[in-house]
Amino acid sequence: MNKDIKVALLAIAAIIMFILGYQFMSGALFHSSDNNYQALFTNVTSLKKSDKVFVNGLQVGIITNISFENNEQPDKIKVQFSVKNDIKIPKNSLVEIFSVSLMGNKGLKINFGNSSEIAKNGSSLIGINEKGILDGLSENMGPLADNSTELIGNVNTLFDRNEKENLYITIYQLNMTLASMQKMMESMNMMVMNNQRSIQGTLSNVDKITGAMAQKQNDIQLIISNTRELTQQMKQADISKSLNQLNKNMDELSILMNDVNKGKGSLGKLMKDEELYNKLNATANSADLLLKDMKDNPKRYVSFSVFGGKK
Repeated sequence: MNKDIKVALLAIAAIIMFILGYQFMSGALFHSSDNNYQALFTNVTSLKKSDKVFVNGLQVGIITNISFENNEQPDKIKVQFSVKNDIKIPKNSLVEIFSVSLMGNKGLKINFGNSSEIAKNGSSLIGINEKGILDGLSENMGPLADNSTELIGNVNTLFDRNEKENLYITIYQLNMTLASMQKMMESMNMMVMNNQRSIQGTLSNVDKITGAMAQKQNDIQLIISNTRELTQQMKQADISKSLNQLNKNMDELSILMNDVNKGKGSLGKLMKDEELYNKLNATANSADLLLKDMKDNPKRYVSFSVFGGKK
C-alpha cells in the first residue's frame, strides 16, 4: 500500500467512527428498533435532542428530533421521540414537558390514558407544555383569593348591626365582665397591700416552724424509729398464746354457767332450788316481823333499871 491509500482508508475510518459516535451520543444507535412517536407543542424552551423520556419516573426512551411542523407558520413545534417497543402506550395518553432537575434540564413525561386502544408506531400524541412558575402561582392564588373574598364577606355579615345585634350585646356583656374582673383584681391587690405585714409575718412564722422542724429532724427520725420498733415488737408478740388462754377462760366460764343452770354447787342450788328459796324468803319475813315487834315492844326483849335492879 502506498501512502495515499492509507490516508484514504484512515479518513474513511474516521468518518465512520464520527457517525457511530454521533449516533451513540444521540442515542439513536441503541434505539433504532424502538417505537417512534411525535407530539406538538407551542414552546419547547430548554428542550433538546437526546433528552430523556420518562414514564412514572423511569426512563423509557429519548427525544430523536425537534423541528417546526410547518416552517411557513412556526406556531407548532413537533417533537419526535422513541420509546421501548415493550411499553404499550394508550392512544389518549398525554405527553408533557417537565423539569428533570433544578439545573434546568428538561425531558418528556408520558401520562398514560385510560383508552384500551394502543398507540401505533409513528402515531401522534397530545402534547402539553410545562406549567411555568407564574402559572402554578396563579392556579394556587385563584382559590385562595376566592376563599379570602368569601371570608371577608362572612366577616362583614357577622358584624352587620341589622342582622347580628345579639353579637353587639354579647360583646358589651363581655366588656362588662372584663371590667368587673379588673375591679376584682384591683380589690385583691389592695387587700394584699393592706395585709402585707400580716402575710410577711405568717411567712416568717412558717419559715421559723420549718427551721425548727429541720433542727429537730434527728428527734423526729428517732420517734419514727421507735414507733417502727414498737410496731415490730407488737407484730412479733405471742398473740396466738394470749388468744388461746382467752379461749380457755371462755370455755371454763361456759362450763361454770352450765353447772349453775343445772343447779350444781351452792350458787346453782341457790338459783335453782325453790325450797331453799322459800325457806330463805320465810326466814327473811320472820326476821322482818321480829324486828318490827322489837321496835313496837322493846320491853319484851330488853329490860334494865337505873339502879341496877333486874326485872
